[in-house]
Amino acid sequence: MARTLGTNAQITRLTKLRRRLDCCHSLQSAPDGMARSWLLSADERRALVMLASSPGGATMALLLRYGFTRKTITALVRAGLATVTPDEVVRADGRIIDVGLVKITQTGRRALAD
Repeated sequence: MARTLGTNAQITRLTKLRRRLDCCHSLQSAPDGMARSWLLSADERRALVMLASSPGGATMALLLRYGFTRKTITALVRAGLATVTPDEVVRADGRIIDVGLVKITQTGRRALAD
């Protein structure tokens, strides 16, 4: 059961999640004036394939468990190929766990098609 968050709470949680994921931007796009073509590493492409095959997205914990680094996930988000949505999960014992849900964007799908 997920709790609904107000706008300010969502922004705060997203800011905290972004701080946790903060790292360098490793993806590059083609120079201006050229057709947009993404230079994806093998890990970045593998992460996008996994996200594309998951209609509801994947949690940060799951992606990390599959061997993706925070740096890889952050690079995808900063390049606009994926989004991270903060969410909360309430456990049976009443504890609330912060969860980041990662989903592929249309731009990410186009980058995979290239």
